[in-house]
Amino acid sequence: MSESNQHITEQTKQHKKEDFKKRMYTIMFETSTPQGKRFDVYLLGLILFSLLILMIESLPHLSKTAYLVLYICEWILSIIFVAEYVLRIYVSPKPMKYILSAWGIIDLLSILPVLFLAFASSAHYFRIIRILRVIRIFKIFRINKFTREAYSLYHSLIASVYKISVFMFFVVILAIIMGGLMFMVEGE
Repeated sequence: MSESNQHITEQTKQHKKEDFKKRMYTIMFETSTPQGKRFDVYLLGLILFSLLILMIESLPHLSKTAYLVLYICEWILSIIFVAEYVLRIYVSPKPMKYILSAWGIIDLLSILPVLFLAFASSAHYFRIIRILRVIRIFKIFRINKFTREAYSLYHSLIASVYKISVFMFFVVILAIIMGGLMFMVEGE
């Protein structure tokens, strides 16, 4: 192959790579497009299914076969979520901006239990962190009014932190006093 043909082949590969990244970026980050909405709805379905598995696994009388099926489903979903996170980083024009954004941190926190489970068997308690992914519903359905209200509540709580602390201090003192009285009344 001549040098010019090889150069053209490299350019074609680069263009295909850039086209793929642009298409995937549109699907994964732009929720206003039909493909983006569809992707987010499918992702939300997987998140809810993952949480359903987590709830079913907590049932006390689960057969070993059912537990194994749920375990396999959970790992498949976890691999999908990890792949989705890595793909978001790959297609992002500014990967560090995504990683350090609120959505990037939420996505990372929600896949951390999987990474912990790969190295420590006792980390299964952290799987509940996956519920953080449900926060995506705000982004998917554009519930801006609620997010504005949440910010307003957050700022109000920050502004009132001293008053809340004093109130909680008196509640704790009152609970200790009442507990002491109950102990004295009940005896040994």
